Amino acid sequence: MHIALFQDLPSGGAKRAVHEWARRLVSAYDARMDIFSLSWSANDFCDTRPFVRRFLRFDFRPHPLFRSPLERLNRAQRYRYLAGWDRIGWSIDAEIDSPGNDLAFANPCMFIYVPALLAYTSVPSVYYLYEPFEAGFRRDLQRTRERT
Repeated sequence: MHIALFQDLPSGGAKRAVHEWARRLVSAYDARMDIFSLSWSANDFCDTRPFVRRFLRFDFRPHPLFRSPLERLNRAQRYRYLAGWDRIGWSIDAEIDSPGNDLAFANPCMFIYVPALLAYTSVPSVYYLYEPFEAGFRRDLQRTRERT
């Protein structure tokens, strides 16, 4: 099986989990793996490059945000960032959709939860969300007994 793994994670537990998944899939299940990442990702922490077939880095940096008194323009900067991410998503998807990839395995992006490339890919894909969405996500706690 040939897996195209997208990761844009900061240093931490999620990055460590991706490292272990990649290592175990390649060694135990004899999977071939290509990793797609962005240039600003923390790729040196839990480095997956030694045991994958290809490691592709796409050059992308967010636009700088303004300080006071120009803070009102930051919304436009964020929209420019998202438009640029959409273009990068097309580029990464073109690589993932190339012949030979059986599965696209995507992880959250640092700034947006669901990577844009998942909207375009025609390869079967798996998306792993490490934590629930923040805004608008309400989890009802179920109590085992009633309060007295």
